[in-house]
Parts: sequence; C-alpha cells; structure tokens
Amino acid sequence: AEAQRRTEQRVEELAEAQRRTEQRVEELAEAQRRTEQQVGELAAAQRRTEGRLDRLERRVGDLVGSELERRYRERAHAFFQRILKGIRPVPPTSLQQLLDEAVKAGRITEEELQDVLLADVIVVGRRDGEETYLLVEVSGEVRVYDVKRAARRAELLQRATGTPTLAAVAGERVDPEADVEARARSVWRVLDGVTFPP
Repeated sequence: AEAQRRTEQRVEELAEAQRRTEQRVEELAEAQRRTEQQVGELAAAQRRTEGRLDRLERRVGDLVGSELERRYRERAHAFFQRILKGIRPVPPTSLQQLLDEAVKAGRITEEELQDVLLADVIVVGRRDGEETYLLVEVSGEVRVYDVKRAARRAELLQRATGTPTLAAVAGERVDPEADVEARARSVWRVLDGVTFPP
C-alpha cells in the first residue's frame, strides 16, 4: 500500500511536471510567434528603409547630374576646347527654330526633335575651319546608354541642320563598357575635365 501511494504520488508529480512542461512549451511557442512577428516587422521596416535609401540615392544622383550638367554648360569653352575652337552656346530659341524648320522640311520627325531638345549640352564652334556642333550627354558615371544617346542625338542634329555634329559624353568617370562603346561610335569622352578622342 505504501509503495502504491508513493507510486501514485510520483505519477502525480510526473503529471504535474508534464503540465508545467506543456505550459512552458506553450509559452515558448507564443514567444516564438511573437519573435517571428517582430522579425517580420523588422524585415518590413528594413524594406521600407531600403526603399527610402534607394529614392535618396536617386535624388542625390539627380542632383549631382544636374550640377555636372550646369558646370559643363557654363564652362563649355574650357571643357571642350580640345574638340572645338571658338565655342559658343546654342541659344534654346535658335535650336528650337532650327529643329522646327527641319521637321517642316521632313528631315526629322517631331519625336526626333524632342529627343534632340533633351540633350544636356549643345554648343557650336569650329573644327578644321568648319562650323561644327558638339552635342554632349553628361552623367556622374558615363554608361553605355549615355554613349548611345549622345551618338543618336548628334546624328539627329546633323541630319536636322546639315551641319557637321560631333558627339561627346562627359562626367567624373566612365564605365569600361561605355568606354569601348564610345570608341566604336566615335564619341568623345571628357572625364573630370580631361578630353579623350574617339
């Protein structure tokens, strides 16, 4: 009888330990769910932060690009003197008039006119004694699409005006693939003020 009582007591103790263990497991499961929820919230917060950083990076890039464009436009005579002599800006109204006439004459389309107007810098000067335009695309880091855009827009400007037009890209540095593309398309590179011929 005493052994039976001790066995029953031991069984009750084990049952109580089992209940405590089950309660603890439930508490741990609940803590795990809360942790998973917090990790999910942290992941969502991180994604929002990364999105904000991406937008901030783009804005800073846009500001840097705008500042570079302004600098190259205002000091075109200094930056592009190895390409053209007697450099002067092409006033927007004169450019618009030239392009409008080219559209009327059927040399370019209205869409092509818009494309040329979006060029970062257009100047005119003399090369080998001949009046020549220089169309420049400016970017912090020059990429392949900058080179292609400069070449395309320069070709359109030449077709519109009948005046020889050179293409250039300008910036702080050039992507290696863009450098190869520029050489292949006869596009000048002006990097941090240093001029590289095609």
